[in-house]
Amino acid sequence: MKESWFVIGYDEDLGDPIFVDIHNKNYPVLTAKHGMGEWEPSVLYDSLEEFLKDIK
Repeated sequence: MKESWFVIGYDEDLGDPIFVDIHNKNYPVLTAKHGMGEWEPSVLYDSLEEFLKDIK
C-alpha cells in the first residue's frame, strides 16, 4: 500500500481494504485485492463525497 492511501473500511465478504487516496484532491474511494503480491487498486467511487452520498 502507498502512504497516501488511508484505509476507511474493508469488504466483509473478501476482506479487501477500502481506502481513500489522500493525495488526490477528490479523495477517490478505492479497493484492492489483498494477498496478490502487489496492490492493484480499482475505483469504487470517483470521490469521497460520492461515496458518502451513497451510504446515507
